[in-house]
Amino acid sequence: MNAGTASLFEPPRAQAFGAMADWLREASSGSLATALGFVAISLVGLSLFQGRLRLKRAAFVVVGIFLLLGASMISAGIVDNLRRAFPPPMPVAVASPIVTPQNEPTKSSNLFDPYAGASVPPPK
Repeated sequence: MNAGTASLFEPPRAQAFGAMADWLREASSGSLATALGFVAISLVGLSLFQGRLRLKRAAFVVVGIFLLLGASMISAGIVDNLRRAFPPPMPVAVASPIVTPQNEPTKSSNLFDPYAGASVPPPK
């Protein structure tokens, strides 16, 4: 297939990356991640009971799983608090600027004058 031709059977690259991001988000916060978190915590507990794991390392695992599974709720809470703290600005009425009349430049009687309407006003 030529590089310049598009296929009806292949999705565009942007859709592929969006689908991958959605799958990754669902996998990291869905039922699969919850099941893996339960298995990890049970293995950590078993290792603690057998004396093969330090308490500090076990706490890191538990806090990491908590942050991974609760990331969506934590970020939603932060965004909600920021919206309450910084409400959207109210529309402000802006007065129109004061228009002062300007002197009109004098028009030359010569229609082909290249300097007609020059920016420097004529002396009075």
